[in-house]
Amino acid sequence: MARESEEDFKERMIEKMCDLGFVINSSTVIKSHGWTSVRDSQVDKPYEKSGRFKFDTAQSTGSPVCLFKSMRRDLPTDFKRGDLSIEYARGLSIDNNRPKTIYKEPTLAEKLTLDPIYRAEMQPAVAKVEELWKSSIQKDSHGYLKNPDINPARIRETQDGKLLIPVYRPTAPDLTKVELAGGQLITSSGFKSFIPGTKSGGGFALVPACSDPNKWLDHLSKSPKPLVLCEGVGTALAIHQSTGYPVIACLNAKNIPLIAEYLKNQNHTVNREVIICADNDLDIRRDGEPKKEVDKFIGIKEACKSAEIVGGKVAVVDNDKGGYDARDLFKDKGGLAVADLIKDARTVEQIKLDRPNIFPDFENKVELER
Repeated sequence: MARESEEDFKERMIEKMCDLGFVINSSTVIKSHGWTSVRDSQVDKPYEKSGRFKFDTAQSTGSPVCLFKSMRRDLPTDFKRGDLSIEYARGLSIDNNRPKTIYKEPTLAEKLTLDPIYRAEMQPAVAKVEELWKSSIQKDSHGYLKNPDINPARIRETQDGKLLIPVYRPTAPDLTKVELAGGQLITSSGFKSFIPGTKSGGGFALVPACSDPNKWLDHLSKSPKPLVLCEGVGTALAIHQSTGYPVIACLNAKNIPLIAEYLKNQNHTVNREVIICADNDLDIRRDGEPKKEVDKFIGIKEACKSAEIVGGKVAVVDNDKGGYDARDLFKDKGGLAVADLIKDARTVEQIKLDRPNIFPDFENKVELER
């Protein structure tokens, strides 16, 4: 088989990255050296260039490679290994005469370890959050938490009226501690933005809020209460107010399995009921257009994956309202309905049986196993 030319390789990689959501077109100026910043269309911030890619040469093989990442979601290539293209990550090889490079699943510590460049970028965000926290105040209400009225649970408000959500992530490669990784600001109208430099990948927020995440997790280890994981902070606050349970907001669906894996690794899920409260994500966007295959029902799929990791259950409202979550339920039916939702959380197997539109082959698989 003829070896693929470097130009053909670049053209094919650009097509693959576009399929993954990178916005690369005729106006994109691709740098010959260094990273090219582009927008990741799967991130709900159309103005933000949250993706990066560059073409390089593999240190181990001398072949051209494409290194790429999104700063807001996981992608199929672990760019931090330094010599991986999409093909290498999947264990494929264009040149049949060369032994295949088999992708090895990174350890949890490797998944959470920040590249020195990104750790350096994180430090200003950390400093900014520390500064804002000192000057912020604790209030009993906020515009974002009206209709329905939800208590901020010790989350502070900045002097210009925004909720300040500290974002934490496990230190790595030493996973025994948690560090500040930046923060999220939420306005009264509900507009959310991460403080520049915040590393939300592998990050989470704590409800009730606490300026010392290690103290929060230490208290968790001594508490018999169930632990709930969900996506957004508003959802977490609604669950906490309705149940009194500690809640970890994982900031996005793709983060939940990684946080679940970390919590299990550090024994925070041992002898404890763990519930993953999922957003009822559907297969169409808000404008009625179909989602990309990887984004269909993502909230429920990632919740099931997370529950399997920790041996937990999944709570989700079965309706035809895309993105419907515990906060929506709190607004429509009150705190008792949210408490019942958590109490009646289902096993992963039951969720898959109840939602054949998401898991069409599961029922047949169960019947065959019987």
